[in-house]
Amino acid sequence: MTGPLEFIVGFPIRGSGKSKAIALDRNAMALLGVNEGDTVYVGKRELFGIPLKPEVALRVFPIPEEDAGKRLARFTDDVTEFEYGDRILVYSK
Repeated sequence: MTGPLEFIVGFPIRGSGKSKAIALDRNAMALLGVNEGDTVYVGKRELFGIPLKPEVALRVFPIPEEDAGKRLARFTDDVTEFEYGDRILVYSK
């Protein structure tokens, strides 16, 4: 497991059948030491060491292949704490 990884929020994933979830690249999942269905914690990037929003616990699943390797994170459409283009930190405990 490594420290938090930084991603940019991509467009939401609709119709996945999942809720309260984040899609990450398989390499990022390996770096975080998580598998599909595990919980990761997501927060907005810090500004001068101060978190900009509280962290959110979400289930992780693999991102679609067309987005792999782009440092994108995509959420299911029921996750409203983050918006397209936000820079986020993702980590596991």
